[in-house]
Amino acid sequence: MSAHYLTYTFDIHGGGMDLILRHHENEIAQRAISVIGFIMGSLQQMVRKCQNHLVTSSPLVRSKAHTNPFVYHPLALRYFLMGTHYRSPVNYSIEQIEIA
Repeated sequence: MSAHYLTYTFDIHGGGMDLILRHHENEIAQRAISVIGFIMGSLQQMVRKCQNHLVTSSPLVRSKAHTNPFVYHPLALRYFLMGTHYRSPVNYSIEQIEIA
């Protein structure tokens, strides 16, 4: 559908740091194969990626599968998360949240 309305040069792919190895590489290869007959030129310009990092809680990675037993004010969490670059890993700790 995107190729119909926005041409084959339009492709946005998002994912977390845990998917960079293999998953994103495979997506780029699949995209290149799907449009190889349509586009001649640099394949690197076809895909725009948006990657994010995970919030880790040493030594675990926080995800939907893990429940979060801590409750904090939303503004404290925002301040904590905004204190680092969006592509940098954040190590969650109670001390860091209380500082925020």
